[in-house]
Amino acid sequence: MNTVFVSWKESLSLFLPKNAKLFFLVFLKTLLSTYKNAFIYGWWAFALSLCAVSLVIYVPLLTVSYINPVILSFLWAYMVFLSARPSTQLKSWRYYSSYLVHGLWIFLVIIVLSWLWNFLFTAAFHAASLSVWISYPLALSLYGLVFTFFFSLDFYLWIISPWTIFFSLFVFDSLRSFPRFMLSMWRSLKMVLSNYPFCFILYAVIRVGLWGLGVLLKMIGMPLVVTNGIMLLLLPIPIVLFTCFYTKRLHDQFGFYFSTTPRS
Repeated sequence: MNTVFVSWKESLSLFLPKNAKLFFLVFLKTLLSTYKNAFIYGWWAFALSLCAVSLVIYVPLLTVSYINPVILSFLWAYMVFLSARPSTQLKSWRYYSSYLVHGLWIFLVIIVLSWLWNFLFTAAFHAASLSVWISYPLALSLYGLVFTFFFSLDFYLWIISPWTIFFSLFVFDSLRSFPRFMLSMWRSLKMVLSNYPFCFILYAVIRVGLWGLGVLLKMIGMPLVVTNGIMLLLLPIPIVLFTCFYTKRLHDQFGFYFSTTPRS
């Protein structure tokens, strides 16, 4: 337990002015590189995501289930993740195509967990054995406890959550094998838990910022398709923020996450 508190203290020290300045410079450099590579190799993914979102807005019958928005945005998110993660490989078409199996695994996990979380969240509200006065606070408490784990009923907020980003990065850093992929879920959970205050604060700031932007765009009458395009365009920012943090903590605590198992 003492190790966890020490880790909390170390991660929170990133908010100190001296450390924050260095972290911001690394973030800025990584962000520019991510945007560059993501649009050079993933412009088509951004365009497809934007077109699909537009179709769903203007043709509501296309919105069949919760899986739909996952399909719409994941291709762009996949390209952003691979553009943001540090790698000794040259960022090229071959690099992006070599992680398709990893990306498929992440995609399936997100679908299953999002469905499960929606089911549990709905069940908490409509539990037959609980009165509305009990089930409502229970549901909100449950939602708050996993605020930085499984996060949201909105897919966009899932993608930019700390657990999802850490999980995706651990998967991309592992071999193409089912046991390794499953282990990535545990490692990402460890990273969130051992850096919980930092993750909570940063993720909360991001969510409040996105909420404020959404309100502002709505107030000025921005069309929904343009708003969705702006949100897709901003997707690299939170992913790069937590990717930089992931890289730093992995460097500081490599043995804690990988134990004696060599990094694959």
